[in-house]
Amino acid sequence: MAERKYWLWLANLRGVSGEMKLALLRHFENDPEAVYWGEGVRGVDRIVPLGGTMELSFIWDGFKMVEGMSRSALEALENKSTEAADRILGRCDEMGLRILAIRDTDYPDRLRNIYNPPLLLYVQGRMPQFDEEVAVAMVGSRRISAYGLEAGERLAFQLASLGAVVVSGLAAGGDSAAHRGALRAGGLTVGVIGGGHDILYPRESRCLYEDLAVRGAILSEYPPGTEHQAAHFPVRNRIISGLCQAVVVIEAPEASGALITASRALDQGRDVFALPGQVGDWHCVGSNLLLRDGAGLVTDAWDILVHYKDQFPHKIRDMR
Repeated sequence: MAERKYWLWLANLRGVSGEMKLALLRHFENDPEAVYWGEGVRGVDRIVPLGGTMELSFIWDGFKMVEGMSRSALEALENKSTEAADRILGRCDEMGLRILAIRDTDYPDRLRNIYNPPLLLYVQGRMPQFDEEVAVAMVGSRRISAYGLEAGERLAFQLASLGAVVVSGLAAGGDSAAHRGALRAGGLTVGVIGGGHDILYPRESRCLYEDLAVRGAILSEYPPGTEHQAAHFPVRNRIISGLCQAVVVIEAPEASGALITASRALDQGRDVFALPGQVGDWHCVGSNLLLRDGAGLVTDAWDILVHYKDQFPHKIRDMR
């Protein structure tokens, strides 16, 4: 429990970027307590230039060898308060949330090896061993068409029935269709959210949240009490794709968060697929462009799973 306090202090420290936090952990051998007790600024010289503006000249010590260290990050690291960490620990205990740190052995290697992985995951429910699973991310527009809803739910049902883990973002529209299809098949599905577990978003997804908490898992890099903000969702998307071998875009207009997830997937070396949509339908412009540019065309689950059956023969059930 004491060690988790230092993880929470570092992960939620304002003024230090995610990249810098990872650099600090590398420098201090993945020990957040060592980061906390680092000597940091040992002294401050106050200098008043001729213009009369006061500046601070820092003598860097414990952190001076950390790549990319800046004055602003160093100032932030002087904040040693663990009050927020203690509050988060208490809230996680109340809610039954597990805190999974990037150093933990059951933190997925797939996620650990992406650019800027989350330091912590707050886990509710039964998280699969992702490195041993065929995991497929399914994403789609919130303003999805009736065709997209039906096709997405059907595809997720097929994927889960054949042994894949279905991952999505628990948002309205395409994400919800993916989760519903996997649950209907009795399969395992995981939702990655852009805020705290105790703040329901969207509100109409309450029943889906409850089902995933019992029959699957809900993950977030944001602690309890964090509002779901628009800026969080593109950041969240790197986790959705990072946990999976493949990302399927169910349906997406030309400007869509689903296309951001597809872009993250390509950056991470993941496979990208898309369901074909009617030419000229604005719901499908973005997903059809993905197909034009080389994404794999999906008509059923086997179009995806055929690529992984030899690597995971004990997981994938060939129903053909």
